[in-house]
Amino acid sequence: MDDITLHKVNDVYLQVECNDSIAYELSDYFSFYAKNYQHMPKYKAGMWDGRIRLFSIKDNTLYYGLLEKLAYFAKTREYTIGMSVDFKRNFEANTTKIAFDVNSYNPPFTPYDYQKTAINLILNKKRRLIVSPTSSGKSFIIYGSMRYLVEQGKQVLLVVPTTSLVEQMVKDFKGYGWDADEYCHKIYSGKEKLSDKPVIVTTWQSIYKLGKKWFSRFDVCYVDEAHLATADSIKGIMEKLENCPYRIGLTGTVEDTQTHKLVLQGVFGKVHNTVSTKKLMDAGVVAKLKINAISLKHNDEDCKIVSKMKYSDEIKTIINDGKRNKFICNLAQKQKGNTLVLFNFVEKHGLPLYQTLSEMNQGDEDKLVFFVHGNTPTDKREEIREIAENNNNVIIVASYGTFSTGINIKNLDSVIFAHPYKSKIKNLQSIGRVLRKASKDAKATLFDIVDNYGWKKKRNTTYKHFLDRLSIYEKEQFEYKIIELN
Repeated sequence: MDDITLHKVNDVYLQVECNDSIAYELSDYFSFYAKNYQHMPKYKAGMWDGRIRLFSIKDNTLYYGLLEKLAYFAKTREYTIGMSVDFKRNFEANTTKIAFDVNSYNPPFTPYDYQKTAINLILNKKRRLIVSPTSSGKSFIIYGSMRYLVEQGKQVLLVVPTTSLVEQMVKDFKGYGWDADEYCHKIYSGKEKLSDKPVIVTTWQSIYKLGKKWFSRFDVCYVDEAHLATADSIKGIMEKLENCPYRIGLTGTVEDTQTHKLVLQGVFGKVHNTVSTKKLMDAGVVAKLKINAISLKHNDEDCKIVSKMKYSDEIKTIINDGKRNKFICNLAQKQKGNTLVLFNFVEKHGLPLYQTLSEMNQGDEDKLVFFVHGNTPTDKREEIREIAENNNNVIIVASYGTFSTGINIKNLDSVIFAHPYKSKIKNLQSIGRVLRKASKDAKATLFDIVDNYGWKKKRNTTYKHFLDRLSIYEKEQFEYKIIELN
């Protein structure tokens, strides 16, 4: 008899039959410390050890997507592992080899080998987390595999994080030569949630409260920008898809933490890396990137004050600094071509930047200045995007939430980080906005605004965050230089 026997509960969970000793080993193996667990009341009260466990001791269930990791667990501990009769029959039925050439759809360009590989991996493995950097053509990977599955009679759910991406995704499908209006139904605020079209393209916010019955029709689910899938709402969506064998997550970046990788692998399956941004640059697929980190050294009096501040107060000081904001606006104004200025707080920071830039550009021949945030209607965002793609004198002042992820503008020349973020995902996604090529020899510049409030030997928090960003730039092999200004 095997030490571990696998049973299929549904397309979300496996049930692991084993003795209690192995079950406790599995509970520890498939666990990780929650972010900031040390500060949580239950941990402080001694009621919780701070760990999130993906294997349930209560019913011996585990996310189906962790099957390959479970096999590795058994191999390294020399446990024998087997499948129940029903599970084995189902497993073998899903191993049919599909050899598909996406060129048969006559796309308007020659697909890259890494795109073809990803498409065939999706069709054959059914569960994968596809990590493919911004501007590498994730929407074409979705299109190529999805169109094939639709032709096989599959019902498809495509989940994206924003309303702009709903519109853009369908527009991309049309650009690839597909009658997307015939096959795709779009859902976001105010849109009908029922349709007999085989593809539903929706924001997660529009559907996460719906019941299991609504989700029961789908055979295939794609989640674009899947790094957001750690949110309970998106995990809830995936758990309602109980009879959906195709589960594909796509993202440009995966956080370098066990939390992200383990949960995402559980929801979608094994990670597949397509290509690096550096290779795309070397091959001329995306724009050549130059990073100018502009370190603003503040005066001693301010440094002394900030050195005693909490992080939240340091941020308030930074975004309310009139000289700093004027510097950012002058920097944006001097750039040739189109510029994206990214902020975090709409009223406190984005609006003052937009107002200053608007005042600078009141002449007929000056730059066009736009303001984009969460309350900007989807059709207005799309209009601004199209204006930027067809002009070379545009400044877009946009929140990270609306323009750092997924927005496709092929004519951006520079991006300015007006707010100092630490997050690897946010930074790489934001950099991705400026990598899309408008011409063969396109170049792009990132201005990373750094605030140096160092006092004696103490570094301020946002400067430490810059050092984290610097390590990201080095790891990604981006060209950068640090410019120090008083």
